[in-house]
Order: sequence, then structure tokens, then C-alpha cells
Amino acid sequence: MKAGYLEKMYVKEAEAFLNKASEYCHLIENFSVFSESDKVINLLKTISSLYAAALTLPESNLAEEEITALDFALPDINLGDMANYWALFDPYTYEEPVACSLNDDLQDIYRDVKEGILLFQNYRKSEATWHWKFTFESHWGQHALQAMRVLHGAVGAER
Repeated sequence: MKAGYLEKMYVKEAEAFLNKASEYCHLIENFSVFSESDKVINLLKTISSLYAAALTLPESNLAEEEITALDFALPDINLGDMANYWALFDPYTYEEPVACSLNDDLQDIYRDVKEGILLFQNYRKSEATWHWKFTFESHWGQHALQAMRVLHGAVGAER
């Protein structure tokens, strides 16, 4: 394949992820305007599409130390009775469930994808793409899976 084609595919996949990341951040930043039932279904739809888009992010050859951390405020999220849940972290080893926070999951996802958005908007597209892929594989991907499991359980249930 030609280098130009690969570069276009790289940019296309990064921009597709940027769109999903922006949708997620917009939802979190405007969380209070949604009804309780809309919050759950919108979160489930948005997180699942964000997760799917992350699976197609291209590899990058940047090193972790090349990325400068960005500082910004996290939006407040309150899910009331749904905020706390029990989880297992290693599905292959027996362990006691651990108390977790859906609010924290949503904020951790937000922090990681928002940082990439800010990099992308500052013309640091390669760094943004590397950051999204690295943090997806090492951090927010697990938070997304846990959040989807909890939200899926809440769809149709009275909480």
C-alpha cells in the first residue's frame, strides 16, 4: 500500500474517533439537562460507540514520555442510586467483588478522551491518536466496559 493511502486511513480513523469522543464529552458536559431515563440510554449508546471506535484507532510510534499532560476541570456527574456498584476486575481469578463508582468511571473516560481532543485541536493529531489508543488499552477501556455493564443492567430497571 502507498504511504499516502495509509496516512489518509490513519487520519480518517482518528477523525472518526474524534467525533465519537466529542459526542461523549458533550453528553457529560451537558449531563444535567437530560432526564434520568435519557441519561442512561444516551450514556449506553455513546459509550458503546466510543468503545467501538477506539478498537479501530491506528497504531502510533510515539513514546509515552512525549505527551505533555493537560489540565482541565472535570464536569460534575451525579447518577444517584446508580452511582455505586460491585465489580470483579479479573474474570479469570476468583476474588471478592470490589465497590466501584459509575460517576468515577464516567469521569475517567471523560478525562482521557478530552485530553486527546485538546491535543487534536492543537494540531497534535499523532499525539492525540497515540494518547487515545494508549489510554483506551491501559485505562479507560476497562472503565467503559464496567460502565456499559452497569448501564445495561439499569435499562428498564427501576432504580
